[in-house]
Amino acid sequence: MEDYGCVREPWLREFMTLPNGIPSHDTFSRLFRILDPAGLQTALLRLAQDWADRLGEVVAVDGKALRRSFEDAAARSPTHLLQAFASEAKLTLAQVEVDGKSNEIPALPALLELVDVSGRIVTADAMHAQRGTAAAIVAKGGDYALALKGNQGTLHEDVATYLDNPPASAELLSHQRVDKGHGRVEKRTATVCHDAGCASATTGPAFRPSAR
Repeated sequence: MEDYGCVREPWLREFMTLPNGIPSHDTFSRLFRILDPAGLQTALLRLAQDWADRLGEVVAVDGKALRRSFEDAAARSPTHLLQAFASEAKLTLAQVEVDGKSNEIPALPALLELVDVSGRIVTADAMHAQRGTAAAIVAKGGDYALALKGNQGTLHEDVATYLDNPPASAELLSHQRVDKGHGRVEKRTATVCHDAGCASATTGPAFRPSAR
């Protein structure tokens, strides 16, 4: 940041006086050490909410391990964060730390408290295909697209059976895309059903992508 300030000093002086020049590396270090993380996040969230109209429709929820945050001597695992990411704006809206003795599932409701998902689609991986997760998103005014995997028992089987053998009254929409790259041809097919009764545990459209 000191290097950036030195390079852009003439431009920065259009907005501030900088009577003592660009702050040093040590000054930036002292500043960041005394900042309240929770207060800083609150301020940044207010800024992000001001951009809400430009964030697009999709908010992707995903977990990330913070690089170089592990401690070999203390046998401490890397810090695990759950993030909400505005896909179209390419902006991280909020993040919460996942309890080291738990997983991402109980952290998601806390994350939703920090983000306005009203009128947006929240996507998440198969770990979050839970009734409680779906209910929390709907309660915040959002919709959801949650992944299913074969190890999720009857729910996955119910959805697969319905999409493979839908009733005559069901309206299924499909879209296929073919990509070439890395020495292979990849065909992706997405099938969407808007019948909320297609699986007992869902309250929205069923979506099944397949890739080859």
